[in-house]
Amino acid sequence: MKRTAILGFAHGHARIMADFISQNGPENLVAIWDNDPERLAGLKEKYETSFYSDMDELFQKEDFEIAGIAA
Repeated sequence: MKRTAILGFAHGHARIMADFISQNGPENLVAIWDNDPERLAGLKEKYETSFYSDMDELFQKEDFEIAGIAA
């Protein structure tokens, strides 16, 4: 599986995508970005990955092959 970042968690299908990616190895979900700090805080309990509220920072720091856009 490719190293993936998910951009946006406002829609329910983002969780389905993240769960699928994580099931194939937590190292495959390299980062999650969302513009809502409360939503990010809730995700930190479920996923073992890096979290960002600044998309530019995510693109500078993370190495991934696919960006799943779910916003």
